[in-house]
Amino acid sequence: MNKDTLLDVVKTRKDGILQNELWKVVGIDSPKCSRLVKRLLKKNLITREKVIAKGSRTFLIRSVEEGMLGTVKKESLIYLIANGHFSPCTGCRLECEPKYCKYLTDWIDNLLAEEIKNKKLEVCL
Repeated sequence: MNKDTLLDVVKTRKDGILQNELWKVVGIDSPKCSRLVKRLLKKNLITREKVIAKGSRTFLIRSVEEGMLGTVKKESLIYLIANGHFSPCTGCRLECEPKYCKYLTDWIDNLLAEEIKNKKLEVCL
């Protein structure tokens, strides 16, 4: 079993495959699957997203379509930065609820302040 075979299996799953199922499908042990997944992640051939499935924490593995990373439009990135700072959710590893996240709340406040300053948003009191 090599990373190319693993990638082929991931590519056949349009909506992705759970990592705790992937190693069973390809017939390898979990640690080996984790190592192969890490290699594919380093090469940007797959994405890995934390999920909870059937009460267990695992990862949803999806293949990255060719050219997918290079097709992000500039307009879609506009709200990743506020007042010169990236969204705190970019790369965040905390398992919090956005509704109660101080970092996200502060960032949104900065974003709103920037919008008001630039008069892109009318304030109703």
